Amino acid sequence: MKKALSILLVVIMLLLSVAIPVSAEEVAGPLNKDKFYERYYEVYETFYGGYTKYLELYYHHTDNGNPESTVDWVLINCFLGVCDSWGMGSYVVVGDRVIGVTDTEFVPFDIPYAIYDVNKDEFIGIENVDCNQYDGLIECIQELNLGLLVGDINRDKVLSVVDATIIQRCIAQLEEFPVYDVCEKSGYSAVYGGEQLAYYSDFNRDGERTILDATAIQMKLAKIEAE
Repeated sequence: MKKALSILLVVIMLLLSVAIPVSAEEVAGPLNKDKFYERYYEVYETFYGGYTKYLELYYHHTDNGNPESTVDWVLINCFLGVCDSWGMGSYVVVGDRVIGVTDTEFVPFDIPYAIYDVNKDEFIGIENVDCNQYDGLIECIQELNLGLLVGDINRDKVLSVVDATIIQRCIAQLEEFPVYDVCEKSGYSAVYGGEQLAYYSDFNRDGERTILDATAIQMKLAKIEAE
């Protein structure tokens, strides 16, 4: 009886192995992980020699994210050797995010994020990307929590009523705005893209820190809660 059961179990295991093949993902991890790295190396191999970082963060597909469809663009995090920039901080405003606030430059890009446009076979530094040309890019950056969030004055990576309250207290001179609320460090920052931002607390983007920014944050939070 035991021998018959053993034989039966072996037969069942063989049938399962045929009926349910192991996928490549289960064996080798994500199929698309850094799939364009070799092309990146071909384009920028002259910069190699220093510390290298390359990571593909997000793949955008032409067919609503279907993994079987064609990848049309990729968001990457990369730099090839870090160069001192004599205090020149660079940043770009993407949606509600400020990306690349730093005192260094990143070879071959000024900010350590870029788009690889698969169709054009071109790597584009995020500071030179027209977000309107890449569907879902702003939402992707938001979901990945990249950079610093406009309005997040307490730097907890979440926009909340606490941020609105701090701004209200600073406007009422009950406390002072933190030094890091100023985006442009000592006037040296190079701002890329079409939008410049002087203060992280300037949520309504009018160039000033006022009670209107606290109100705008509260209104946005109320809308999110309503949804």
